[in-house]
Parts: sequence; structure tokens; C-alpha cells
Amino acid sequence: MLTHNEKSMEYEQNWEREQLAAEMVYGAAIGKVTSARLMSPEELITVVRDRSDLRGKVDGWCLCTELPAAMWEQAHGAGGMVLPHHLTVAEMQSSGRHYLAVVLQAKEWQHRICVPLVGNETARWLKALEGGAALQLSVANGTSEMAAVFRSDVSAGAIEQFRKANTTVPDDWRVLLAEAMKFMAWNDSVALVDRPPGQPVPSEVSLSLLFPAEVQAELERMADTSRGRKHH
Repeated sequence: MLTHNEKSMEYEQNWEREQLAAEMVYGAAIGKVTSARLMSPEELITVVRDRSDLRGKVDGWCLCTELPAAMWEQAHGAGGMVLPHHLTVAEMQSSGRHYLAVVLQAKEWQHRICVPLVGNETARWLKALEGGAALQLSVANGTSEMAAVFRSDVSAGAIEQFRKANTTVPDDWRVLLAEAMKFMAWNDSVALVDRPPGQPVPSEVSLSLLFPAEVQAELERMADTSRGRKHH
């Protein structure tokens, strides 16, 4: 049986996780938290088959994200889509887990994709990147079906971090929620200094958080629970 202190700690942890899930729902509602998805080569073949605008432009692994509509408009110039970007790999000192942040910027708007480097599909993706594949990004307009594709070479330093990453999903996957949200909060504050070369200090920052398939369904259930409570 749990002691009184253990019960109190469990209650506080569950409350904190539900609050963090609620914050994600709120962020999505105001357009500052958008969806992201890692598509395998097999999934991409199926999707591209029905998309004439992407056919022949993408293959292999693809990291997909949605941009807020206002950022999408800023990224479109006279010469087409302009979206400088770079990536950062960070290690959480408390757990040793690695996180990838892909940073995109359009004028004063910055979008950061946060990826915990755990899960079976993520491990397959990292192996492809370690083998020399480019990091492929599909960036979509959150209010339409328009999308643009970008490719970036991965630095030797990032590949070394990928090789160090322990991609095992923790037994209590919920620890990822609190940890990843801390990483997102760090991303929100560090955006002032961590930006693509030559880009201005951002005045708007939006985020995408990509969990592995192993935990995504449970996260969505928690978010649905938070929505239901807000409606009462």
C-alpha cells in the first residue's frame, strides 16, 4: 500500500500532468501550439499518392508540422516560400534523454518543433539520419491544405548526439509529458537567442510537440479529458 506521502506525491504528479495537458489544449486554441507528425517512408508513399503538389518532391522519412496561419503568410514572399531553419539537440540532465528542436523562422515569427528522441519509429528515423539521409520537413498551413517541403543536411555534431540517444520509452511514459513540457518552456524562452543566422529577434513564438506513437494516443485521451472539464 502507498504511504500518505506517496499518495500525496502521486496526486501532485497527476495534477501537474493534467495541467500541462490543459495548457497544450489552450495553446492549440490560440494558435500557438500546432500538430506535428513523423511519417515513415511507407506512410509517405500512401499520402503522396493523393497529393499532386507533393508527388515527386518527398520520399523517405518526413517530419511534418503545421504553421499558424499568420506565420505562413509571413513566410510567403514574392519569390515563394522563404523559411530559414536549423536544428538543435539537447540532453535533459535529469534523465539523460535527448530532445531535438527544429527551429523555423519567418520574419519576426518563430516556430519550434520539439521531438523527444524515444520510440521505435524515432529510432528508425535516427538510423536513417545517421546513415546520411537529409532531414526532410513538410510544413503545412494550419488553415488550408497548402504545404511546402524543405531539406536540411544534419551536422556531424547532431549525428553524434543521435547515436548517444537512448530511444527506449520509459516504463511510466507520463514522465515524458512533464519533461517535454519543460523542454517546450525552455524553447519558448531560448527563442530570443536561438534562431537561424541573420534572423531578427522573434516577437511571436509557436511550438509543436511530437510524441512517439507509443504515447500519442494516451496523450490525446488526457487532452480530451481536459477539454471536457473546461466545458463543465
